[in-house]
Amino acid sequence: MFDYLIVGAGFAGSVLAERLASQLGKRVLVCDKRPHVGGNAYDCFDDAGILIHKYGPQVFHTSSPRIFDYLSQFTAWRPYEHRVLASVNGQLLPFPINVDTINRLYGTSMSPAEVQTFLAETKTRRELEELFFRDVARDVRMSYDDRFYTDEFQAMPLRGFTRMFENMLDHRNISLVLQTDYRDVVGEVPFREMIYSGPIDAFFGYRFGKLPYLSVELKFETRDVAVYQPAAVIAHPSEPLYTRVTELKWLTGQTHPKTTLVHEIPRADGEPYYPVLRPENIALHRRYKALGDSQGGVYFVGRLATYRNCEMDEVVGQSLDLFDRIAGVAPAEPEAA
Repeated sequence: MFDYLIVGAGFAGSVLAERLASQLGKRVLVCDKRPHVGGNAYDCFDDAGILIHKYGPQVFHTSSPRIFDYLSQFTAWRPYEHRVLASVNGQLLPFPINVDTINRLYGTSMSPAEVQTFLAETKTRRELEELFFRDVARDVRMSYDDRFYTDEFQAMPLRGFTRMFENMLDHRNISLVLQTDYRDVVGEVPFREMIYSGPIDAFFGYRFGKLPYLSVELKFETRDVAVYQPAAVIAHPSEPLYTRVTELKWLTGQTHPKTTLVHEIPRADGEPYYPVLRPENIALHRRYKALGDSQGGVYFVGRLATYRNCEMDEVVGQSLDLFDRIAGVAPAEPEAA
């Protein structure tokens, strides 16, 4: 008899498995349909011996000491600040857009205050929206900060994400079954409660219809050079074939005579990556959530179960909060922004 069947060995499932096993002494069975732990953060070595992120580039960052300290139990860190360049009009420009981006794009030397005045012109805004991703062009940094993220904690697991997950799940109270559909386990293994981190619409057999997602096709390419591009990511805002190219060694810090790039190509179908957060889809999710809330003994957690475009740290925080509720712990005081 297990106390919990946890569906999914990504961040949501692994955090809850570790907390329930180590803090409450619960017997936990973690089930995942994939042949590995780590969810979309899974990393492995390719044929050239280069550490890659199989499901697309993953960069850890958070402003929460609680989340960073929690994960630090299972990994040492390599400091890493993510930087992205955008290929625009034959130039590689800092991205997100900052003061330096504007000056290099227009051949000017304006101060932040002057850039702010310059951006107040409708024509300028329209030009930026045509050259860059529209939603990003509306939010220009009035500084020279070229980091993609501004969170307090920016680092990568020293030995990779997979090793961190393996450490997290290495507990005598945790059993793990991979390459297994949880529905094949439900009728065979007794358990008291379930924690589900898969797609909520699939859990209910798509009763109200499917929740739409956008997907990404990933094309990996190994180059016979140690370093290929001048930053971790080159974004291509106006390129119809792919949105960005990531050189993974920038992220992992690996030393190797070769390098592997991953090209990301937007797709309408495929692995569910980004929820399409239109009003009708949000309303559809609310129907599934209401159905989920009525289920006894089942907890729904994670980006797919909650139909949210969550960063890694958000999923960890969500899972720690759910553990506190299960354990009857009073919620922590909100952290200062």
